[in-house]
Amino acid sequence: MMMNMNLTDNDFWEKFGNLRQEDLFFKVHPELIDIVSEVEIKKTECPSCKKDERVSWVWAFDETEYEEPVRDLCRDCELEALSLETGYTLNEKRRAVIDKEWYFINENEASGFKNFEVHDEKSEFAKKTTTEYIKRLLAGEQLNLMMLGKTGTGKSHLSKAIAKTAKHKGKKVAYITAMHLFNKIKGTFNNIHERNRFNEQFKAFDLIVIDDVGMETKKVAEVSWSTSEWTELLNLREGKSNIWTSNFDEQSLSKVIGDRTLSRMYENTIFIENFTGEDFRRRKRINVV
Repeated sequence: MMMNMNLTDNDFWEKFGNLRQEDLFFKVHPELIDIVSEVEIKKTECPSCKKDERVSWVWAFDETEYEEPVRDLCRDCELEALSLETGYTLNEKRRAVIDKEWYFINENEASGFKNFEVHDEKSEFAKKTTTEYIKRLLAGEQLNLMMLGKTGTGKSHLSKAIAKTAKHKGKKVAYITAMHLFNKIKGTFNNIHERNRFNEQFKAFDLIVIDDVGMETKKVAEVSWSTSEWTELLNLREGKSNIWTSNFDEQSLSKVIGDRTLSRMYENTIFIENFTGEDFRRRKRINVV
């Protein structure tokens, strides 16, 4: 049975050094009173740093010497381990906070590559292209992906499958709609601290998926502002991987986000533009007779 004490080594010696070693040992192990002899408190080798700095009981029984550490490691190694554990805990809490703000895929979300419906050549091409994309991304390539086409044809399904896979493999991933993204930007108005925080978080992700690009602008008066914001967002993501999905075709999208923004999105980007088939979600509807 190991003695667990929240004391520094100096505290230990100061508190117990004047006691007979036998008395203290037998308070911990009363069952050994009539069995062991020559009990001492010594510093023995720490299994981590290999220095003789770990406090241990040392005693003899039947002419054989035994030792029992008072703590698992020496004090310095314990403090280092505690610091690492604390840092890990803080990082996990920080990641949970960031996920809550940036990763909007429900943990029960079923979207994956395996359950994506391939019902024609276009959907087959989309699945093949996106599976190849995630392989290249995980191999370390910086690569963008843009998926255009009408609603219900699988863009969000495949983009979520990519995001979930990348996150599972340890990548820092954000998944957010364009409307939510721009609402976050509006929330930073007149607050430079919050805008700086937004910028730092936005550029730190290994992969950002922005769904429904074009839906962030509801008023003609906002087009100029949103175009300017897109320029800033693309600058922040320079050298990082991004995925954009939109229900607009290229011509319509350029009117909403601006020709310059769309042109910037072309750089190092794989396009899937043929999401123009039937809304396959309608296949799952329940017909009432």
